[in-house]
Amino acid sequence: MAEPDADSSLDLEPAKKPKLRGLWGVMRELAESEPATAASVAGEEPEVREEAARSVEAGAAADVDSGTANSEESDEAFTSPGRGLWALMGAGSVAPAATDSSASEAVESDAEEIRSTHDRSVEPQTDSSDKGAGGRGLWAVMQAMATDAPPASDAGTGFQSRQEPEIAEESDLLDDPEGDHTPVVNQAGATSPAATPSSTFPSPALPSPLGELISPAPLSASTSVVPSRVALMAAVAGGLAVPLSILAAQESWMWRLPASAVGFFGLAAGLAGWNEVARPRSRRSGKGMAIIGIACGVVGMFLGPLVVAPLGTRYRETTGDRMTSRHLSETGQALDQAYEKRGHYPEGTLIGPDAEGRDRSLHGWMTSLLPYLGEGELFASIDLTKPYNAVKNQPAMKQRVAAFEAAGGDVTPVESGFAAAHFAGVGGTIDAAGQGLVHLGVFDRGSAVRREQIVDGLSNTLIVGEIAHRYPAWGDPENWRMVGSGLNRQPHGFGNAAGTGATFLKADGSVRFFSNRVSSDVLQRLSTRDGNDPVDDDEF
Repeated sequence: MAEPDADSSLDLEPAKKPKLRGLWGVMRELAESEPATAASVAGEEPEVREEAARSVEAGAAADVDSGTANSEESDEAFTSPGRGLWALMGAGSVAPAATDSSASEAVESDAEEIRSTHDRSVEPQTDSSDKGAGGRGLWAVMQAMATDAPPASDAGTGFQSRQEPEIAEESDLLDDPEGDHTPVVNQAGATSPAATPSSTFPSPALPSPLGELISPAPLSASTSVVPSRVALMAAVAGGLAVPLSILAAQESWMWRLPASAVGFFGLAAGLAGWNEVARPRSRRSGKGMAIIGIACGVVGMFLGPLVVAPLGTRYRETTGDRMTSRHLSETGQALDQAYEKRGHYPEGTLIGPDAEGRDRSLHGWMTSLLPYLGEGELFASIDLTKPYNAVKNQPAMKQRVAAFEAAGGDVTPVESGFAAAHFAGVGGTIDAAGQGLVHLGVFDRGSAVRREQIVDGLSNTLIVGEIAHRYPAWGDPENWRMVGSGLNRQPHGFGNAAGTGATFLKADGSVRFFSNRVSSDVLQRLSTRDGNDPVDDDEF
């Protein structure tokens, strides 16, 4: 049998071969430029070539029915069993020689390799030396590249590479001419349905910079959210400002500053912490702490000055009034005891002769009350024959006597370090219009007043009052004064440390507080003991 020409091949469309474009065209040109395969060199039998042509035509028809892209180029590639894409993919190295029987075996081997290409692709590839005859050709090279290459990913962009479902191999289309596409197995071992024509064109991925702008990568699960330090400081400062506001109850305004300063810091830090936590894509937490800092900061700023300070003032006034009233009551009881013992009130000024026999002021009326106030030892240490400021009497005069102190009064020692008195007796005389000389209170120089001399009534006569300025030593022999123009209106008058009025002791032993609103005329009438000018309670 004559050897067929090497260039002669079975053409499915011998009239005209269209020029192929793209990948198929390039691969067709490469196949035509290579030498004849082993089957063509050996010279196939016409029957063998016809059978191969029929199988190629059936595979092309199945490819068209399945909707695979570029079907026309595939049909053109199948026109020659010895050349083209499938010959290039199926052929490995060219055999040096072949016999007539080996030619038919080569064709069958090629068809078998095409059919089993997909089955070999899913088998794990370990070494190229283990593939044998099935490891030749383009499919083997492509399979080796796919096995060696790692999964693609867009590094640095935050996008995972899109894994497209693998489409059926061309050999599967040839084996299934009826178009019954069964699921195929990809290299990862997952079963996926046969690809459709639309799935063969993967969606293009966005470039990395543009992808970051359009769809920024979310925070990873490993990214930890930490509490905001600013919000934490705000909560601590706000919580501290509230208890500090209690200090504003003290008398000095300096005690109001700590709560206000800490509260302002808590407010500012709370606002800053809220801004930090509420920022988009913030990795800080602590909105609750920021709210606590803001709320407590505001409370701490205004609670002290507006609420606690007035309450403290009122409490001091109430407590002070009670203490002042109590001390005046003790003084009144001592006066009553002294009166019962002597038959008269103590002299306003105790007078005694000096070294030359002349009268001089020695002690005041408070010194006479010491035995009745529980200060017997102190009274015993005083030499009544010598002035209160004599060297011998100075140690005794420097000791404080609680019954002579009023609330809020300055306890700083006065002249020569003597202890101060916050009360003064009502005494002296005035020339009243139409009445002549009128006596005030029960104290005067060398006086010894009896109760029957209090014509205006014991309950209408003031005898001891609270003073706020020019505190005398409690042993001063001139410790009495007049009401004058009113309360808290003149240094040498009556008043209290708060400047709201003064508390007085009456001759009947009662204690009464008079505010600054009480007129000086009412106070003047109450201070006289023989002015025949009683005062009704509704007048003050």
